[in-house]
Amino acid sequence: SSDLLEVARLAHVCGFIVDVVDDRPEFSNPQRFPMARRCHVLPDYENLVEACGIGRHHYVAVITRGHGFDRETLAQALTSHAQYIGMIGSKTKRDQIYAILRGQGVPDAELAAVCCPIGLTIEAETPQQIAVSIVAELLAVQAEALDQRLLEVRSIGVVRTHADLDDAFLFCF
Repeated sequence: SSDLLEVARLAHVCGFIVDVVDDRPEFSNPQRFPMARRCHVLPDYENLVEACGIGRHHYVAVITRGHGFDRETLAQALTSHAQYIGMIGSKTKRDQIYAILRGQGVPDAELAAVCCPIGLTIEAETPQQIAVSIVAELLAVQAEALDQRLLEVRSIGVVRTHADLDDAFLFCF
C-alpha cells in the first residue's frame, strides 16, 4: 500500500534498516522499495519470523492489505518477542483480531504489548502523515529502549556509544 511505502521511506531516512515483506512479488521488490535492505516474498507469510530473522531488538510494523493477513502476521510477530510490534487499523479491527488470537491461545499480556492503532495520535489522513505518525512512535520507542540499554550497560561499569548498540531494524509487512 502507499502507507507502507511512505513508512519505509521515512523510516529509512530516520536511520532504520528496513526490510519489506509481502506475499506478492509485485509489491515486495527493490524497484518499489529501493530503500529496503531486503524485500522478502513469502507466500501466505509462512515462517515469517524465521525467514526474516526477527528477534527481540527489532521493530515490526504490520501494515498488510487485509484483516486476515494482519491477524496471521501479528500472530507470528508475537512469537519473535520484538522490541516493538505495531499494527495499523481501527480499534474495531484490533478488537476483532485480538478476539480470534485469544481464541487461539494468545495471552492478553502479549496482545497488550502491541501498539494498535499503530502510530502517535495526530489525526493523520494522508500516507505521508500516517508515516510521520508511525515513524515518530518508532523513534520514541527506540529512544526509550536506547536509554534503558545505556543504563543497563553503565550499571555494570561499561560505557557504550549508540554505535555499539544493535542497529534499528524495521520489518514492514
